[in-house]
Amino acid sequence: MKLQRPTQAELDAMSHAQKDALIMQLFDALETLSARLAALEKKVEKNSRNSSKPRPRTVCVKARPSRARRVNDPVVVKRATRA
Repeated sequence: MKLQRPTQAELDAMSHAQKDALIMQLFDALETLSARLAALEKKVEKNSRNSSKPRPRTVCVKARPSRARRVNDPVVVKRATRA
């Protein structure tokens, strides 16, 4: 649905019926685009942070600590020296 903007000369050459048809095409395009915008806005306003649905479990799992942190952790060092 690609509408091309008519020049002033083209508008002057149009009959009243042609202008009415153009206006109806513009209203159809406006209606379609308004519905699409509403759907996109609804999609954007709900995400995993503000949705009423619980987040997927994969998002909630904490990342493993880095190797440097595990080496300096006294519990990890104690287990390593026991064996």
